[in-house]
Amino acid sequence: MLYSVKENSMANKFDGYKRLDFNESKKFEYNLKAIENAASFFNIHFLNKEVIYKTRNEEVSIVFNRTNFMHLCGVKYEDGAAEFFNLALRKQINFDKVFIKKDGTTFQKLSALNSIEFLLQKDISLSEGTIYLNLSFDKALRTKKEIIALTLIDADNVFIPQSLLNLKFMKNFPRGNNVVGIQSIHLQDKSVITYFPKDEIENK
Repeated sequence: MLYSVKENSMANKFDGYKRLDFNESKKFEYNLKAIENAASFFNIHFLNKEVIYKTRNEEVSIVFNRTNFMHLCGVKYEDGAAEFFNLALRKQINFDKVFIKKDGTTFQKLSALNSIEFLLQKDISLSEGTIYLNLSFDKALRTKKEIIALTLIDADNVFIPQSLLNLKFMKNFPRGNNVVGIQSIHLQDKSVITYFPKDEIENK
């Protein structure tokens, strides 16, 4: 009886997801380096930091948590979201515990991870929230070219990453306003990194 309850709980937790089959395991392995590199990118540039994006008219602050990363990859992990991030950093993800989306979008997201560094470069814009292909979000960062978008959810005046979209597979995603400055502030020691431009963005 207890086993049945546990089985049902697992089924509900991973509703809409499935385990990797042989061919999908090969595809996941092909994308594994991108997952590990993206985890390292978020660990270095976003974790324990407030990252500020400034346009001519507004600025938004993004705070990244370990649990956000799994959702950006379009997967679920048997041991939980935070552990998936930790294992990606240690290069120890267990394929047997990985679940991918049944709708086939997981590998679209994983292929977008190779372009994640664009989030800290000049050619990026900030768009207002909308409902796009059944995805509701409050803001989004996107590359000016049709490469990637990071949707964001408002959580008490800071924004948290919600989903990573591969714009090569999407049409008419909101354009938004050009980002003119990117800066991070460490949440503990308050150290500041200005990504660009050096002379226009002020300390918050």
